[in-house]
Amino acid sequence: MTPERYARVKEIFLAVESVPLDSQMAQLDSLCGEDTALRSDVLDLLKHHDSEAATREGQTAFHPQSSQTIVNDAAVLARMRPNKPSVTSWVKSRLHRSPRPAIFLLTCLVSLFVAWLIDRGVRRYSIDFERAALRSNVKSATAGVQQWATQLKTDGKLWGRDPDLVNIAQDYSELGPSPTRDQLLDSPLPDRLRDRAATLFGDEVQYALWNPQGVTLASSQADRGDIGKHMPPESMIELGRALNGTVQIQFPTATSAGTSDSDSESSARMWISFPIDASGASPKAVLRVRDPNWLRYFQAFFEKQNVGTSADTFCIDRNANMLMRSRYQNRWAELGIIDTSDGSNRFVRVVDPGGNLANGYHSERPRQMLPLTEAAARVTVGEDGSNIEGYRDIHGEWVVGAWRWIPELELGIISEMAFGDAYAFSRKMRYGLAAMLLLPLGLTALPWFGIGLFGPRQFSTDSKMQQVGAYELLEKIGEGGMGYVYRARHSLLKRASAVKILRPDRLTMVDVGRFDREVKLAAQLTSPHTIRILDYGRTDDGLIYFAMEYLDGLTLSTVILRSGSLPTSRVLHFLIQLCKSIEEAHTAGLIHRDIKPENIIITRRGNEPDWLILFDFGLAKSVAPNSREFRTRETIWAGTPMFMSPERVRTPAAVDPRMDVYAIGAVGYFMLTGRPPFTTANPEMIFEQVLGVMPLPPSQAGATISVPALDAIVMRCLAKSPDDRPDNAAQLRARLEELAAKHPWTAEEANAWWRANSQPKSSSAN
Repeated sequence: MTPERYARVKEIFLAVESVPLDSQMAQLDSLCGEDTALRSDVLDLLKHHDSEAATREGQTAFHPQSSQTIVNDAAVLARMRPNKPSVTSWVKSRLHRSPRPAIFLLTCLVSLFVAWLIDRGVRRYSIDFERAALRSNVKSATAGVQQWATQLKTDGKLWGRDPDLVNIAQDYSELGPSPTRDQLLDSPLPDRLRDRAATLFGDEVQYALWNPQGVTLASSQADRGDIGKHMPPESMIELGRALNGTVQIQFPTATSAGTSDSDSESSARMWISFPIDASGASPKAVLRVRDPNWLRYFQAFFEKQNVGTSADTFCIDRNANMLMRSRYQNRWAELGIIDTSDGSNRFVRVVDPGGNLANGYHSERPRQMLPLTEAAARVTVGEDGSNIEGYRDIHGEWVVGAWRWIPELELGIISEMAFGDAYAFSRKMRYGLAAMLLLPLGLTALPWFGIGLFGPRQFSTDSKMQQVGAYELLEKIGEGGMGYVYRARHSLLKRASAVKILRPDRLTMVDVGRFDREVKLAAQLTSPHTIRILDYGRTDDGLIYFAMEYLDGLTLSTVILRSGSLPTSRVLHFLIQLCKSIEEAHTAGLIHRDIKPENIIITRRGNEPDWLILFDFGLAKSVAPNSREFRTRETIWAGTPMFMSPERVRTPAAVDPRMDVYAIGAVGYFMLTGRPPFTTANPEMIFEQVLGVMPLPPSQAGATISVPALDAIVMRCLAKSPDDRPDNAAQLRARLEELAAKHPWTAEEANAWWRANSQPKSSSAN
């Protein structure tokens, strides 16, 4: 083939190869015409070559000799075809050209492996954390219910030994084992029992008195229709247990056996039955008492358990009936769980509807035929456990939960949390893992694709926080070593609040635990002289905060700064209120351990101008030796030395109610004299004075008015030995109230002080 001939073949080949495959034959016929040899040469080229190879070969010099041999030589034709590289050669050529693809691939593999390891750890941590949190909720609720029930049983034993009740029961026994109804109605004993019951239990209490034979001797029914009748047979077990000396508590149930009245709400009440006997004697009668305040306390207890958490902790009986209002009860009518037209739906059985009711699911089976939820099914057979993988709750929503059975009370405690809420942290961590994976991949992929890298984006750090949870932050009103305090307002309620936020640099295990302890301890207390906690939570960006009532007043230290030492009557007024706050904490087994003027607010509450409120429970501890909820390890002093008891200086972790009594005495000394019991320029000398020096009595240390009795009380509180102090705040309050009766502080005096001192003195303003 001559060069001219080959050039023509190549020209037609390129023209044909450039058109779609289904049009190539028509294009070839139009270009070759009747020249079949030319058509055959182009077909051979199409069969064994591509356009790139043909172009490359067309650039080679052809010689006229042996042209026919070149065309027919298979070896030459093979060399003319393009080489197809192997995978190995392709990888080597790419690596030789640039190492970035290999770096990108290696980064992908390492990032995926690290992300897998971290995701595995996060999932395990989330499961363990949620299981521990739910079990802690259940454990706390169980302990609270058991403690309250034990106290109620103790009260029942004391009531059963009340001399007046014993005398009444003895007089009833003299009527014989089967007195007639007329005998009982004509007897003055029912009136005596009614008067004594009102004295012991209050006017709202309902009661019924039975003799050992089960005859109703007296009751609180207005018509006295049950007097002289035998109690129902199913209640004889209760009577037998009581006659054997057992105090019994019945929690609200769907059906209360042996109710002797027709009140439709009787099943929603709690009662206690106890024997009436002198010590060591056989019971003369059995008294059953129903007090509506017990149920209110029971409901309030579980409402407090749910403060500051998205978990729903509630109580059920042996038949899986929920015994109190759920935090989600307002949705039940809408979801069809209860029928508002039927007054009998006070108790709801905890069943699995089979689907999410909020999404419109409706079961064809009646609720009585539906299976129990997993938590209810397991706890009602006496199991203690948890399910973190998820199950459907009473609303058909997917939840995680833990449960525990209290056999002596026949109650089950269940704590549940929405599955999404439980693993919200884990989900956010997964988003973080995805970002952690995509960031290095992006950084390596951008230069690989030739996109320039730019400097990191600059973020502004001077932006102010405007919203924390449901609260709008208005202004910073305080700052301490642990956190910041803001004056805030609830976004929906527009209620003034104070929001305390843990400092971001204090998010350590110890500080978070102390912050958590402060809010949870304060939330347990309901004294009007203790700060009221409104909310507790964590923002999406990790800030931990709690909201409390906003107190528009002055700290006690500021009060002294503005007017100097206080008169005896006002000191007594403040000390009694402080004792009331601490008294409730001591009753709950808690020691404040940081009572000082800076932690006391004086404000106005309604028409009371001098109202004292104690706050900051960050150093509080429980006196229970096995308590874990409030346990911290202390090897250094935490608190204010001037108001710290000697035993706490010696042993920082010590817990004793008399430590708070010492601090109350130190605060009283401060109010009487205008200065702490000990002051020195050398901080180390403070501890020496606290341990070994008794301060001068207030009357000799600058008190404006000397009252020897108050001097003695304050100095006794400041005694070096705890055994020489009052045992607790209640005992101290009793002494102070006796003295306050002789030195009253009036509202007129308080209002006059506030009018004169509501603003700082001009000499101290700058």
